[in-house]
Amino acid sequence: MKKKKMIFFSLDPASKEKYTKDLQSFFGDYIEIESYSLKEGINHKINGDLLMISTPLLNEYVKKFVSSDIEVIYPTRTILKKGFKELKKLEKGQRAMLVSNSSTFALDLLSLLHRIGIDHIQFDIFYPDMGQVPDLDLAVTPGQTFYVPSKVNQVIDIGWREFDISTLWEIALKLKINDETIFDSVKAHSKKIVPVSYGMHSILDDITKSEAKLSIILDEVDDAILMTNNRGSILHNNSALVNMLNINKTDLQGTNVDDETILAEIQQKLINKNNVNNQVIDIDLLDSSLLVTKKPLMDHNKPFGYVYIMKNVNNIRRLENKVRKTLAEKGHLARYTFDSIVGKSTELIKCKQKGMKIARLDKPVLIIGQTGTGKELFAQSIHNYSARKDNPFVAVNCAALHSELLESELFGYEEGAFTGAKKGGKEGLFELAHGGTLFLDEIGDISSELQAKLLRVLQEKEIMRIGGTKTFPVDVRIIAATNKDFKKLMRQGKLRKDLYYRLSVLNLKLPSLNDLQEDIPLLVEFFLQKTGVRKSMEKEVMDKLVNHDWDGNIRELENCVEYLAYMSDDSIKLEDLPDDFYEDTADYETTNEIDHFPELLQEEKMISDSILKIIKIRSAGRRTIKELLENQGIKTSEHEIRKILNYLQHKGFITYGKGRKGVELTHSGKKLNH
Repeated sequence: MKKKKMIFFSLDPASKEKYTKDLQSFFGDYIEIESYSLKEGINHKINGDLLMISTPLLNEYVKKFVSSDIEVIYPTRTILKKGFKELKKLEKGQRAMLVSNSSTFALDLLSLLHRIGIDHIQFDIFYPDMGQVPDLDLAVTPGQTFYVPSKVNQVIDIGWREFDISTLWEIALKLKINDETIFDSVKAHSKKIVPVSYGMHSILDDITKSEAKLSIILDEVDDAILMTNNRGSILHNNSALVNMLNINKTDLQGTNVDDETILAEIQQKLINKNNVNNQVIDIDLLDSSLLVTKKPLMDHNKPFGYVYIMKNVNNIRRLENKVRKTLAEKGHLARYTFDSIVGKSTELIKCKQKGMKIARLDKPVLIIGQTGTGKELFAQSIHNYSARKDNPFVAVNCAALHSELLESELFGYEEGAFTGAKKGGKEGLFELAHGGTLFLDEIGDISSELQAKLLRVLQEKEIMRIGGTKTFPVDVRIIAATNKDFKKLMRQGKLRKDLYYRLSVLNLKLPSLNDLQEDIPLLVEFFLQKTGVRKSMEKEVMDKLVNHDWDGNIRELENCVEYLAYMSDDSIKLEDLPDDFYEDTADYETTNEIDHFPELLQEEKMISDSILKIIKIRSAGRRTIKELLENQGIKTSEHEIRKILNYLQHKGFITYGKGRKGVELTHSGKKLNH
């Protein structure tokens, strides 16, 4: 881009050199400066984009040599703070000679001094060719000591007058120079001078204070932050950047990205990308990887630079491990996912698919299932499949704690809330689970008082500690689980209807193990591997496990497999099954079965029950059943047995196996208390 041209015109060569040099230091990289003086004269036409005339006294002369359309400005000047402080030291009412090169400039200087607050000194003006010299022993001059009369003993040289910041801003605006380095130069200059333009100085001071605050804030951020303009000049950086990238300088402001090799490498790898979110880039000089976000800095919808936010990938891994370790130590980490759920039956796959859909919806969940069906396994899987997966998973068994103790665990308490309360109070599980998931197992056992408080949390999303007066907002997803019939509890008045409908926005019913027979071999293999014991299992044992009535569901199966793994010899045989495997899960009472066989006589009912007991232990044909009944002292014919078996098959309690398998129990038959 072509540089703008500025013309500067002054009275004499000395001031021309002085102010040209000053302008060059501010704008030299952005504009071309051509300067002239009255004493040196001009003998040609001058063209440019902006004309600065040091004093209006030169207007008529200068305009003879410049085009009429060039814009003209006149500088506002002031003095350095150093000279200002010297003048302030003088006593009030003290007289001094104010020396300059002409009456006009002396009066101009006097006006300036009054404007900036030097009004406690009585000045007598003196300039060359004035004639009479004031009878004073003190002189003040703006860098023109050679005009001071020789008889004066004390001279205060306040230095050349300097451009006020208003003049510098005016040049930048008229020549359309919009760069951070100009701002930095003006800001540095403002610290040396006494401002004439108080408004401009106040704005600059406010900006400086804001930048100081920004620096403090940036240094409190753990991520490395770098801000540049479009040309790569660094506007801001924080201490985390220099520490992470091992840069020697602390403050990089004003330097260019290309001056620091490692920054240049980062910029080069993202040079054609203006908007990057969390991209991993390998940095050769670090022998490490960075997670980088790059965003444009906008001004009136136009980018004027970029901000880079960087994290060291190794640090992220260390921090993640630390967080996971801390959460694991507190028991606030979900270990299981849907991949942890073993099985491929249609029923289980449907259940997992529904759980995945539920996980994506950030609403309360109610999991319904018998004891041992894996309710917490599904709860953890839902958490780990949800948007809250990186936050805590906190679990509590509501049935394991007394109502008052459960309340203090859930809501926490303030110091002195009750006898034995911990000093300083204690966070409740709702606070610990903030941002994550709270799993309330066996929620059907909580008291009506606690139900009301839980309902309030679900409605208001805030809690109050026991003994406290302030409420705390909490962002927690509730997953509740029960093995009870909630609708029955509501009819009995033991469960609030409004709580039920709040909790059951999304519900998931888990199948019992008896409904997942085809998954049992996979589960047996999984639990065997989990024990670390390598043993084979005879087919008859697996058949027994598949057809067993698992009242305790998966938990009971796991316990049984562990027993077989540790108590068997080289391979697992039928005789290795635990002693209670063949025992009834409930005490037998004849009255329990009468309703199942209303068409039979009492004697036939007893025979039917005995047959079902035999078939539960092993599949058998009619002849074997007859022999086993006789061993129990029950006399009957094979014809009678065939008649009862046909009846039981008609009722759906038994089925005839293929080939020589004999009679087996159906799922309905297994549910009978025989």
